[in-house]
Amino acid sequence: MTNSNYDQWEQHWGFKALSPFRENSADREQLLSGYFYAPQFWGDVVRDVSHVIHGPWGSGKTAICQTLMVRFAEAPKVLVLLLDQFEDLRDRDVSSHEVVDRIIATGVMALVKELRKRHGLKLSRQESDNLISLVAGYHHPATPDAFVADLLKVTTVRRERSAVALTRRGWLRFRLFMSMRIRRAAAVSRAATTEGSPSERITAMRAFGKAVYSLLGSFQEPASESRDPAVRISPLVEAARAFGFERIVILADRFDDLTNAHSDYVLMAKIASPFFALAAMHLHRMSNLTFKFHVPSGLLSHSDFRRDKLEVHALKWSDKQMLEMLAARLSYASYKQIGSVEELIVAEERGDFVKVLLAYAAGIPRHMYRILNYATIALCELDGPEPARAPSGPRARTPSLPGVRQDGPPRAETARAETVRRLPRHALSLTELASGVRAFYEKENASPWLADHAAEARRRLQEGFEGAWEHYAVSV
Repeated sequence: MTNSNYDQWEQHWGFKALSPFRENSADREQLLSGYFYAPQFWGDVVRDVSHVIHGPWGSGKTAICQTLMVRFAEAPKVLVLLLDQFEDLRDRDVSSHEVVDRIIATGVMALVKELRKRHGLKLSRQESDNLISLVAGYHHPATPDAFVADLLKVTTVRRERSAVALTRRGWLRFRLFMSMRIRRAAAVSRAATTEGSPSERITAMRAFGKAVYSLLGSFQEPASESRDPAVRISPLVEAARAFGFERIVILADRFDDLTNAHSDYVLMAKIASPFFALAAMHLHRMSNLTFKFHVPSGLLSHSDFRRDKLEVHALKWSDKQMLEMLAARLSYASYKQIGSVEELIVAEERGDFVKVLLAYAAGIPRHMYRILNYATIALCELDGPEPARAPSGPRARTPSLPGVRQDGPPRAETARAETVRRLPRHALSLTELASGVRAFYEKENASPWLADHAAEARRRLQEGFEGAWEHYAVSV
């Protein structure tokens, strides 16, 4: 099968906004907010309280985390910090001291980014990475001029026309930089980035560098040497308040994405427990600091934290919710042309198709999307009628392996011939669904949860079809 067959199938159904089944991981879905399906406890999640959301792999934890990140980022007085990299913590004991340092480091980077925006400086991605590396590795007390000199070595200044947004955000509230010298330099920075002469742009970067230097200096106070997490994190809270942020929301996700440890809940709990303890014991009295964890369900049985300090929500989806979630996705992808998955199915098999799909999805949205993706691939691999007009030259047979030629024209002409081949039909049937389930199991054959998933699918089939369930069971 070539991508052109799949593209043809999507075009037939009007899927133009996005590919509804090929993109089935939240971190790769750029338009997630357009079809996000909120869980029943969503109203509790968006409140200013700390909580833990748990669910199996693929249940939608990352989708909720990313939606929360967008929602809070749009709030003018909320600083959002995302913690989702824990690979470096897997082979050692993690203390609350290290957790606070990680939060502070993430917060400093977020404030530096905000500061750059307020100074109206535009950096390339490489220059932004250089800036982050410079800030992360810089040791106070070096002189401001030395820091600025290093900064100028790794960045080039460009004009950002939206620099006047600084005044709208309220420069008077920007109390972090109280010295008249820095405030004057910042004023020059605003003028420089709108007028844009080379010398003024350098002046703008110098002012930005001194502001960053001052920000870093605020984390070198004696309080940072304290062992009390609340005292240690207070410079970050004060710095955020100086920027006009009244709340800090810390989102933690991807504890189950450690390399070769997708079901090692003991290892995950070893990393997550210090974060839980910090949120539930040491920092729960700080009303302007909120933690929102997104973890696999198996982790909780190996973690001990005060459940009365952290709200716990289980991420579970009923069959009705799964179909509504899928309908929202299809409607968005097709600009409301497709309202339900039944419209994509052969008419006489719709009821049974949906039952089998839900049984093998087992309440996991990502499983449902992947099975449908493999089923669509199976449909696109069926032999259709001959194309009305093929490219010149002898007709080629479809190669059995990528890159292996059989009789016929070069691969370039073969690909062109495949793009005009029509599909025999566009509606999915139980035959393609069975192929999709088999492909799903083959792809996930190394997953430790597969046996439990197969048992749950069998139970759901028995419940849905009673004595006739074996007729719909897929042999894998």
